[in-house]
Amino acid sequence: MLKRLVAFAAFAVLFVPATSHAVDHGKSWALGYFFDDAPIGVRYMLNDKTGLDAGFGFQQEDGPDFSDPDPGATTSNTVFTFELGAQFNMIHQERADFFLRPFFTLQNIPYFLDDGAGGYTDESVTDTRFGVILGAEWHATDNLSLSFGHGLGVSSGHGVSPGETEGAEPESSTSIATTGLTTGSTSIGFRWYFD
Repeated sequence: MLKRLVAFAAFAVLFVPATSHAVDHGKSWALGYFFDDAPIGVRYMLNDKTGLDAGFGFQQEDGPDFSDPDPGATTSNTVFTFELGAQFNMIHQERADFFLRPFFTLQNIPYFLDDGAGGYTDESVTDTRFGVILGAEWHATDNLSLSFGHGLGVSSGHGVSPGETEGAEPESSTSIATTGLTTGSTSIGFRWYFD
């Protein structure tokens, strides 16, 4: 255990810059993501306190095509996710920022609807989520940052899985739950700033 701690500390030192000065990314672009459902992301920093984020992601699964009369037909069911956020740095220190980040996500999920005549039609539902995150962004180097956070989210979803068959149009339900940047102990957000 001690060896792991020493190895981690030695690795962390590699990310600490030689000089100690505040990182300011005002009027700069960054690539990276906040939620791993939308990992293709971009950020524009309006100034050192406010940044605007946009992210995109997709997941494709092959499955049976119920709308095709051929029983062996397959189709690709693709879920698209879009995420928008705004980061407001409330505390700005030399190598870290404490922020408030409202966000909005939209997810489009395809499914098959029973048409009542022995066939199926291609349909899709749109699930949404919005909320607010409190978190920290650590500037490991002048260009690389890592983000951690937690907060509260409101979801409006239909409970449909990609490529699933439904006997009727799925109804939407709303839930409120805690949310966080991580879905597991190893998932963190990151950004690379281009100054």
